Amino acid sequence: MNGIVTRLRQHPDAPRWNHAATDRLAATDRAALGRFAEALARGRTRREAGEVPAGVLRWLRGRADKSPHNRRALAGLRPERDWARIPTMGREDLAVRAHEVVPDDADLSAMLVYRTAGTTGHALLVPHAARAVGAYLPFLELGLRRHGVRPTFSPDAAGLFLVGAQARTVTYPSSFSYWKGTGFAKLNLNPGDWPSPGSAARYFAEFAPPLLTGDPLSFAEMLRQGVKHRPRALVTTAVGLSGGLKRRLEKAYRCPVIDWYSLTETGPLGYACP
Repeated sequence: MNGIVTRLRQHPDAPRWNHAATDRLAATDRAALGRFAEALARGRTRREAGEVPAGVLRWLRGRADKSPHNRRALAGLRPERDWARIPTMGREDLAVRAHEVVPDDADLSAMLVYRTAGTTGHALLVPHAARAVGAYLPFLELGLRRHGVRPTFSPDAAGLFLVGAQARTVTYPSSFSYWKGTGFAKLNLNPGDWPSPGSAARYFAEFAPPLLTGDPLSFAEMLRQGVKHRPRALVTTAVGLSGGLKRRLEKAYRCPVIDWYSLTETGPLGYACP
C-alpha cells in the first residue's frame, strides 16, 4: 500500500471503510493503456454511414474463437461480409451466461467483478479484465481535454474521488497506477458513514482531489452538505443531469460539469461536448 492510500485510509476524518481494492494493472497493461490514450488523442477518422471501421473488424476476427459466446455468435459468419447478421448481446447473456463471455485464455487472477446498480433491470455481476477497466481513464482524459481540463497527478496526492449518496454502498481508498499512483477514494456521503457531522467536508478539504465523479444525486447532496471544494472538473453519470442542477454545480464549484454516459456492462459510451 503506497503512502497516499495509507493517508486516505487512516485520516482522522476518514469514513468507515468496508472494502479494499486495487486496479490490478501490470506493467504491460499500463503500456497498452498509454498506446490507447495516444490513439484517442490522434482523433477519429471521418467515416460514411454504415461503414464498419477496419480496426473493429480486425478486433472481432481476432476474438472469434476466444470464448464460447463468440464461437456461437459468429459460427458460419465472416464479420466483413455478414456484419448486419452478427447477433447483439443482451443483459441475459451476462445474467445467465457470464462465464461464456470470458475468453478461454483470460487470466482469472486479474479479473475484476462489478455489481451493477440495477437501474435498468435486476443487478448483475459483470466480469471485467483489469485493462478494460483501466481504459476508462484514457477516455476520461479525452473528455476532460475537450473541456479544457488537463489535471496533473502525483503519487503523493489524491487525484480523484468517486462520490456516492446512498443508504449503503462499497467504500474504499486505492490508487491509480496508470495515473502515477495518484490516490483514489470511493466515498459515500451518508452521514452515518463518517465519524462526525463535519468529517466529510474536512476530508474533502484535506485531500482536495482535482477530479470528482459521481451521479447528480450525489453531487446535489454534496451541495446540501456544504462541501467546499475547488475541483478542476465534476463528471456526472448514472442518471440524467438536469440543466438546473448543472448550473448550480457550476456556480458553486466554478468548474466544468461534464455529463457522462457510461454503463457497468459496457464502460464509457459518450459525454456532452462543450
